[in-house]
Amino acid sequence: MQILYLEPRYPGQYPHLIRHFARTTQARQVFLQSAAHPIPAVTPGVQVRSYHAEEALPASLGFGGELERAGRRAEAVRRAAQTLQAEGFRPDVVLAHGSFGEGLFIKDVFPDTRVIAFMEYYYGVSGLIGSDPDFYPANPDAERRARLRNALVWLTMEVADAAVTPMHWQHQLFPPDLRARIQVIHDGIDTTAIRPGPAAPLQVPSGAVLHPGQPIVTFCARALEPVRGLHLVLRSLPEILARHPAARIVLVGNPGHEYGAPAPGGDWVTHLLDHLPTTLDRSRLIRAPFLPHADLIRLFQLSRAHIYASLPFVLSWSILEAMAAGAPVVAMATPPVLEAIRDGETGLTFPIGDTAALARQVVSLLDSPALGERLGQAGRAMVQQRYDLARVCLPLHDLLIRGLALSRPLNADPIPRPWR
Repeated sequence: MQILYLEPRYPGQYPHLIRHFARTTQARQVFLQSAAHPIPAVTPGVQVRSYHAEEALPASLGFGGELERAGRRAEAVRRAAQTLQAEGFRPDVVLAHGSFGEGLFIKDVFPDTRVIAFMEYYYGVSGLIGSDPDFYPANPDAERRARLRNALVWLTMEVADAAVTPMHWQHQLFPPDLRARIQVIHDGIDTTAIRPGPAAPLQVPSGAVLHPGQPIVTFCARALEPVRGLHLVLRSLPEILARHPAARIVLVGNPGHEYGAPAPGGDWVTHLLDHLPTTLDRSRLIRAPFLPHADLIRLFQLSRAHIYASLPFVLSWSILEAMAAGAPVVAMATPPVLEAIRDGETGLTFPIGDTAALARQVVSLLDSPALGERLGQAGRAMVQQRYDLARVCLPLHDLLIRGLALSRPLNADPIPRPWR
């Protein structure tokens, strides 16, 4: 079997699948990523290649810029796919993210291949990921641009033979016509590798050393920005640190921005701290722009309270990995969170935007290690039951991929006919 992955940056949504097929089959795997990113260290058994697309666009394109960028990616992928074809590579299955456009022309080159689209998000009428009047006031132009991204979803679904989305909340965002063609299959959490303790001291890049038994509170995101709830976390700190002066707050994430606007000065943590009381003991705040994944799991094993405060958007792997590691979680009660967490049973929640309630829930965990232990165990059990990689998610992905691959002659000579 031959598999082609299409996404701007390796390994994208597919690290578990790449490792799975490298380990269990003789599959030839090729990952085609944007040349804007350096070739990373890769999993043995997968070849990483690059497509070259000019993505800098003139401002005159306005609302059409996103579609133009997607078209350029699709054409660059088509050319790269022709090179692969000339080398004898003909994928039985293509796995493509549905939000970037790379797969739109793939059947022009491989008309008989089966395409599985990863459908991450469908923008609603408001066009917004979430809402917070302090940082993301209504912006009609931004809303309309966001909704235009849905055009890529529709175009990709014309090419796709199947589609997946990770959670039922995401599934419900899509219109009924699309929803009927999309399966809910989570990416999966490796609960065999990610598990509770034994906790050991951890030195973070700043030089600070964290020890088992300390009242450690954790928060992580790809970028530390308000769309992921950074402002709520920082605003809760005066109360948390007043009640627990020995508490240490660990923020993991890069200082830039991924989903929201850039900060004044380029660093949201610094900007937001400037608006907090000067009496706040900043020495208790530890920043780590990056941690290797193994160290991140060790941090979760040490955590007495892991905060998840994102505006309603795709549920991060990090919260489920924290739960798998046994960390008790305090999460903002948004729809994606409530699909995974029951307040008082598998974690604690707080109302949207309520920093006082966030602080109270964190303090309750620091006050009661027994409560944290109970919630941590229950949270891990939930992740094992619903999102376990080996027992739940990989078998479903494997069945879908192999089923589509076997629905056509493997690597048959291409038939000259239109792609549809």
